[in-house]
Formats: sequence, C-alpha cells, structure tokens
Amino acid sequence: MNARTLPCIAALISACGTALAQDNPVAVFRQFNLIGLFAADCGIPAGRINLHSIYRVGPAGDLTLTYNHGPGTVPTVYTILSARLVAPDLLAYREQNRDDQRILDIEVTRTGSGIRVWSSRRTSGEVLVSNGNFNDGTPSPFQQRCSD
Repeated sequence: MNARTLPCIAALISACGTALAQDNPVAVFRQFNLIGLFAADCGIPAGRINLHSIYRVGPAGDLTLTYNHGPGTVPTVYTILSARLVAPDLLAYREQNRDDQRILDIEVTRTGSGIRVWSSRRTSGEVLVSNGNFNDGTPSPFQQRCSD
C-alpha cells in the first residue's frame, strides 16, 4: 500500500459511515436534534392555532410524527420512512400517513431551538408548502422545542 492509498481508504470508510447514518431515520433525526415535542407556543395546549408536532421513537425503533390538533380531534400520525441531512440546518424526510397511506416528502429548516416546514410535497406532485409558505402565501409556523 502506498501513501496515497490510505487517505483514499479513509475517505471511503467515512463516506460509507455517512451513507449508513443517512439510511437510518432515527440516527438522522437525533443528529438534527428533532426528537421531541414542538409547538408555536409551549405554554398553551394543542389546538387549532397551536398544533403540537411530536417526533417519537417507538419501542420497536420506528420513528413517527404525530400532529396533535387539540381536544376533540383525532391526531394525525405519520411513519418516517427515510431521512437525510441536506445541510446543517435542513433535514429532508419521507413520511407515510398511517390512515390513508399517502406519502409526503418534507424539508424542515432549523433555527436555534426551533423548526419550520420549508417544503412539503405529496408524491403525486401536489405542493403543500414551498419556500416556507403554504399555497395561499401564509408562512408555515415556526415551532420551538417544548420537551424531549
């Protein structure tokens, strides 16, 4: 083995380790610090204007996102299928709705201890959020971490 071979092998091992982490949604979400409860206002309960987003690792190691819309509503639960870090402040993931089985591709941006949906697109091509705004131009809400 010559002196140029070792750096190449080290780079390959490093790239493989990154690729493996990218394939494990739990590891990617932990690296992005996105396990826990997030809300626009942690001081008030979940409700129509204060959606609670709960990213949780289940006992079997599955990763879910539950949207709690408040009392009298049924939570919306998604299974996170895959995830990858696009940049230090941008996470992309694919989720599947447990009720209707529809799949969405999501990008979440992070600022400090908070997050915001930057893009949301159904696999049918329908865009729900683009550049941090819903189709009507309303910004997606900024949510802060409430608990782990």
